[in-house]
Amino acid sequence: MTPELIKKAFTATGICPPDPTPVLKKFKPATPEVSSSDEDSTSPLSDRGERSRVVRRLNKTLHQLVVENRLLRNEIKGLTEELCRRGERQKSYPLKRREHLDTPHGGAVFWSPRKLRQAREQWAEKQQKRDQEKLQKTRISELREQARLYKLKVTQEKRAAREAAKEVRMKEKAEKEAERARKKLNNNTKKPIRQSQNGKRKASKVNNNRNKGQKRVVDSVVDEGEASGAAPASPPRVTRHGRNIKLPAKYK
Repeated sequence: MTPELIKKAFTATGICPPDPTPVLKKFKPATPEVSSSDEDSTSPLSDRGERSRVVRRLNKTLHQLVVENRLLRNEIKGLTEELCRRGERQKSYPLKRREHLDTPHGGAVFWSPRKLRQAREQWAEKQQKRDQEKLQKTRISELREQARLYKLKVTQEKRAAREAAKEVRMKEKAEKEAERARKKLNNNTKKPIRQSQNGKRKASKVNNNRNKGQKRVVDSVVDEGEASGAAPASPPRVTRHGRNIKLPAKYK
């Protein structure tokens, strides 16, 4: 490899100096010459043959793509299964996943009794930690469930207390309305009695006034009789209501 050969190689490939023509010449499709006879012979049969060739080419390409797709799917499925198997294998052999080695080695690992004991202790610690985390998660879930039940119970008790208070208020309201209606009924029944009593009082006052007037008239008549020297006439007889009583002639 000499500098001249390297320069010639760069020049032939169009890298230095930049020249894309050598590359384009290699990828340029060959265009067949079309004769005049071919141009003149454009018929429906030739078009049909061209179409059939295009269809066959498309079918071939489509079949190839379908096959490649299936192969890729199978490959992905196999890789996924292999990863799952590796994960299970690593879980089943925890000693191979030991961490914090004092002296890392490249290939095979030689297990001494001390290293084996350390690996087993680490595995036991991890298992214990995993169990503790699982137990803690279980306790947290139980506490959450208890908190949810307690909250639900408190909500139900509050609802029952509200309903009981509502019933008490409704009962008190009904009792007040009944008491109000009873008082109203009593007042309505007492009004006629009071009106009748007021009427009797007014009538008795009128009768008393009448009796007083009649007594005054009788007293004036007696005074006049005494003054004239005649015998005093007997006062007229009156009923309880102040009406004059006319005696029959045979009782006079």
